[in-house]
Amino acid sequence: MTQTEKEKVPSSSPPFIEVAIPHNSVREGHLDICADNSIFAAKTAFLLAEIRPEWLQNRNGFDIEIYTNGITNKIFCLTHTDSKEKMIIRLYGANTEQIIDRDSEMANFVRLHQAGLGPAVHVRFINGFACSFLPGNVLDMKSVREPHIIEKICQKMARMHKIPLGPDSENVPMFDAKCQQWLANLPTQFERAEMQQNFDQNFNVSSLSDQLNQLIKALKTAAESPLVVFAHNDLLPFNILIDEEGTGDVHFIDYEYAGQNYQLFDIANHFCEYAGVDECPDYGMNSATEDERRHFLRRYFVHFGQPIEEECEMDKMLCKIRHFEAAAHFFWTLWAIHQAAKSAIQFDYMLYAITRHRYCTRLMTSLGIANKKNN
Repeated sequence: MTQTEKEKVPSSSPPFIEVAIPHNSVREGHLDICADNSIFAAKTAFLLAEIRPEWLQNRNGFDIEIYTNGITNKIFCLTHTDSKEKMIIRLYGANTEQIIDRDSEMANFVRLHQAGLGPAVHVRFINGFACSFLPGNVLDMKSVREPHIIEKICQKMARMHKIPLGPDSENVPMFDAKCQQWLANLPTQFERAEMQQNFDQNFNVSSLSDQLNQLIKALKTAAESPLVVFAHNDLLPFNILIDEEGTGDVHFIDYEYAGQNYQLFDIANHFCEYAGVDECPDYGMNSATEDERRHFLRRYFVHFGQPIEEECEMDKMLCKIRHFEAAAHFFWTLWAIHQAAKSAIQFDYMLYAITRHRYCTRLMTSLGIANKKNN
């Protein structure tokens, strides 16, 4: 997020503790049984002494469960053995501060909590934070398509999109600002020879810059002064919880990329994410179908207070969505190139970038935004 977009963290922002939890103390799904484990336990206990001292009154005060769905951060859940209260602790991925504005992320958490749409953040520390636990199970590629869940997602998304933008906001869409920032600092040199070859064969900074300019112009033309809202911008199934054993409500989680953006970007990006997040998703086969898009859009705009009455209106909206779908692919292309150069998480970000870019270029070509020679 650009400096002009950044808002002051609200006065109710959580306290900060000068402590860091080593990244290498948490592996895939378990804690290392080594010296790092004692460091991890000591650092975690230091945090709990500040926010939940009662958890430390007995030796086995809390249990730890590691979550493995994220491809940017490391997330785990602490459960107090007596009260069964749960708390989420998130460790930022190595070097992610170079592409994610952590102060803006925290402002988003506070804003969403104040709006009744997110968890409370208890404390920040050098490389992460601790927040309340939201009950529920993450969605998957199948459950995200179920009509009763779609209804709840539409309700929650429309409610989020109605959150007022901050008084200092200039309504600069995140897509425009973030892509320009990422392009200006795009890595072009990679340590692994195979990764370097894949980048050189598939990407050119000048061509990417041309594509971005074409996309920004096309979005504004297709949508006719597109509405800018407070958006999540990363609503993949793993970032949506369904509390089926409790209220039946859905919760959106992970607000790293939340902020002011095109309303239709948030929806189009969600449609893309029906395909799931692996290293080479099949967006042609697995993203939202036309029938699923029509149903979602109809229900969303009812909850947003602007129902789509006529089929011709829906047809126009579907065309607009395709433009923003191309933008979503481009956004995550640049993100993945940065991650390929910096992230320590085991994920083939370069292959993911190539996949997203191919779908972006195909869409741009089919929509008449780009020349076929860019394909």
